Amino acid sequence: RGKNPGPARQYQTDPSKYSTVMCLDEVLSGVAGLTNVRDHDSAEIFYWIAHPFRGKGMSKYALEHLEQKATTLFSLSTLYAYVDQENKLSAQVLDSDGYEMVLNAKGTFFDQELYQKRIDKQRNNLSKDTYILNDKPAKTKSPSVRL
Repeated sequence: RGKNPGPARQYQTDPSKYSTVMCLDEVLSGVAGLTNVRDHDSAEIFYWIAHPFRGKGMSKYALEHLEQKATTLFSLSTLYAYVDQENKLSAQVLDSDGYEMVLNAKGTFFDQELYQKRIDKQRNNLSKDTYILNDKPAKTKSPSVRL
């Protein structure tokens, strides 16, 4: 129905982690979060989008939301993402969002690529939360985006 995807509800039980579920048209469509948060320095991001919702902008929204939370909640300067080498779509999403591949572990046990993005330069642009808290309508065109 042309509604924008976005983060749905946040879950934070460990102060060194952040996670959220995402919904599109009130249907659970993915999860995303920050882990291995290091004091004012860096964290790893993760996201998973359910198959029926891939190609609908969910990964882009997840990255934007995680970058925002990384700066506002943790004052981080760098984000990292591990991507399986077979997952070309995730690599493309990260690349288009400004992440750089800094390690290629091809031929190793893990067969993963490590991506990195400096976000401290964006801190001023990300300081305002473009989503909302406590299940109020989002400040976007779509009232169906919930946090």
